[in-house]
Amino acid sequence: MQKIHKRDLKGLQTRLSNKRDRLIKVIQRHLQECNDAGGYRLPDVIDTASIASTEQLGILVAAAEIRELREIDAALARIESGRYGTCRYCGGTIHKDRLKALPYATLCLKCKEQQEEEFELDSRMRGREDQWATDSGSYKAGDEETEGKKRSRAGNIEVGEHSHN
Repeated sequence: MQKIHKRDLKGLQTRLSNKRDRLIKVIQRHLQECNDAGGYRLPDVIDTASIASTEQLGILVAAAEIRELREIDAALARIESGRYGTCRYCGGTIHKDRLKALPYATLCLKCKEQQEEEFELDSRMRGREDQWATDSGSYKAGDEETEGKKRSRAGNIEVGEHSHN
């Protein structure tokens, strides 16, 4: 596995720092736009809904940018501590090409692929459980009483007292 050289590490650190500075400015602009948009409301219901949707989208974009900023800050901290380029799952070295493509990567390619496979499998299983529960009448999607119930260790769905058995 190719470990990243100090020269490349310095370049990635500069790239991360520059990206961080740009993101901070973008986040500040998005939040200011959301704040400014909240100062007026048009009486038309459709216009009001459109403004609310635009504000929500702006907040979602800002949240994604804040997450990326946190990932960049964490990468910069790993560079300072000497842990940059080490996979947080297996402890192996993250290939330098991966780090150049995604400088705040925390997983080697093998572990990232495994994580994505597990997520996909979990999503499919959750979908099947929800479909089974909906079909059997023991669970109604969107029902706040049952929506938050946790799955037991055996993989069954616990049913709340307001379920329809």
